Amino acid sequence: MPINWDAEMDRKLFLAILKVHDITVDHKAVAEELNTEEQPCTTMAIQKRLQKIKTQIKDGSTGADGGTPKPKATPRKRAAAIGEGESPTKKGKTTTGKGGKAKATGAEDGDDAEEATKAEVKQEDVGEDTLG
Repeated sequence: MPINWDAEMDRKLFLAILKVHDITVDHKAVAEELNTEEQPCTTMAIQKRLQKIKTQIKDGSTGADGGTPKPKATPRKRAAAIGEGESPTKKGKTTTGKGGKAKATGAEDGDDAEEATKAEVKQEDVGEDTLG
């Protein structure tokens, strides 16, 4: 069965040649060939693009078997993945001020803020008569 040469097969052919052979490219001549008024092309652009393609072939990320390269997943922030912008390891801090009542400093959620403000720290005066 004959091969159907289309853009995808041309791409596969080009990648296979770059993978199998160590080719020296005249970057200046290629840039001159590709350079147009609408799409200017420089020697440096050709050199960098070919280097990127060769690196991808070495890493196996070009889909040299014919597939397209898969984009790398962007890491997400831990808090964003959990939702509501809260980290599961961080808890609201409480500080005591005058009167011994605890004040919530880190609670963002309405329920947590209510519970934090309800918490009271009981302070007892230790008198001399209890020490004996």
